[in-house]
Amino acid sequence: MSEGTPRPLPPLLCPRLTIFLGREDEALATLSRLRRVGESDPKVKLELLDIKATCIFEKEVIGAKFPGITSRFVLVTKQCRELFVVRHLNRRLLIACLLQIIQQFTGINALIVRIICLIISSQAIVGNANSLIYQYYAPKIFQAIGLKGNSVDLLATGVVGVINFFSTIPAIMLLDRWGRRKVLIIGVIGMGVSHMRVGTLFAVYQNKWETNRTAGWAAAVFIWIFISNFAFSIGMPT
Repeated sequence: MSEGTPRPLPPLLCPRLTIFLGREDEALATLSRLRRVGESDPKVKLELLDIKATCIFEKEVIGAKFPGITSRFVLVTKQCRELFVVRHLNRRLLIACLLQIIQQFTGINALIVRIICLIISSQAIVGNANSLIYQYYAPKIFQAIGLKGNSVDLLATGVVGVINFFSTIPAIMLLDRWGRRKVLIIGVIGMGVSHMRVGTLFAVYQNKWETNRTAGWAAAVFIWIFISNFAFSIGMPT
């Protein structure tokens, strides 16, 4: 490549961004790769036109809303400012922030931190890790129903990890179809029911687990249901 020849811009994976930057051919190639069809496919061309029309509309709206502004930095600053001063935008911002805060009150950290403590304890990294291990109710139940050593590690880490992973799949498939609100409501109801069941079982049988193994396993199952509902709902859209 000669010194005066401009270097090609690096490819972008987002067709919308490439069109917004005026790189329509690259957007078509990206869509073709994503849809696994040829660039001449009618559906790909229709999708490209739809994205292009949206970008043109957005540019016209921005130009009308902020006339005379050519600086990209100033434009972005004014757009960010709208998040706090425009009513329908600041309500959306508030909901998004509250979801992050509410997520911390679901109790999920009690289970996740417990898993970390198990790993630390098993590797003998921290001498007083055992004092941390017994702070959370899930491992207490696993140990109280007669499970020890590797069995507790498997149930508290392996099973939770598997459930957490596979429970995100329905959310990915149904999120656009059902909407975030319905997914969140279903998940929160499931988490609430699981919380109440585990809390009730723990209050009734906390000193009698060894003579009530069925109740212990029921509590463990509800902990896994809680994990599944968290991963499916509030743990996914947020």
